[in-house]
Amino acid sequence: MSGEQGGGASGQDQTWFGAGSEATAENWGFVREAEQYLEGGYEKLVTGEELPLIQLLAALSLAFGVGNMREVFLASVMFLPPWYFNGDGFDGMISTLSGIQLYKKKYRTMAFPALLESYKLMRDFTSKKYVTKNGLIRVGTFLVGYFAASLKYV
Repeated sequence: MSGEQGGGASGQDQTWFGAGSEATAENWGFVREAEQYLEGGYEKLVTGEELPLIQLLAALSLAFGVGNMREVFLASVMFLPPWYFNGDGFDGMISTLSGIQLYKKKYRTMAFPALLESYKLMRDFTSKKYVTKNGLIRVGTFLVGYFAASLKYV
């Protein structure tokens, strides 16, 4: 028993989470990485580069208005034009479903996404860019959805 150290008398108390010692701080590197990731995401959100949560809410709103699988298929296909031109493919899906639901008079589910897309177009317009490639693609995908619904394809 002389080789064992007693309860906390030696000053070396340790708990399962490391007791804050600097030797175990290396084990918590993922916290620093997560913080850097969140800070980068916040910077993108503030500068207007990305609106992931708002886009997710817009897509969720549109999901409640989907009437058949052809709408989902068309929206999935319309992911490609914005993505191909280095834009956000998610915008193409949102614009297409907004166009479909506008024609079908599903105003409750398409109002928020349509306002979001309008905001993005106005942001481009007020930043002196007037006509951007991504803005034209957004309008184009909206019109594809609108005319696909009016021609009864979806």
